[in-house]
Amino acid sequence: MLRRTERYADEFARHGWDVSVPDMVQTLSVAELVELLPGHDGWSIGDDPACPRVVEAGAAGRVRVVVKWGGGRGQRGLRRFRPSGGCPW
Repeated sequence: MLRRTERYADEFARHGWDVSVPDMVQTLSVAELVELLPGHDGWSIGDDPACPRVVEAGAAGRVRVVVKWGGGRGQRGLRRFRPSGGCPW
């Protein structure tokens, strides 16, 4: 997916979306995510660590939408994005 974002550039622009794709191979580190997420409205989570520290940094910033594919034990902190504490999926 990361290599295909240019394919949808016109569609993103039509909706007024500013899409950023970090320079990476597979995942970002916790430190990189803590630095990047607060300045974004959404997060498409692949294999990235969605630990409480990362989730809290994003939720304290602008992140209001998350999309998660896959699964795993490292994703438990995502419930913190919802005031009810429930997972969005």
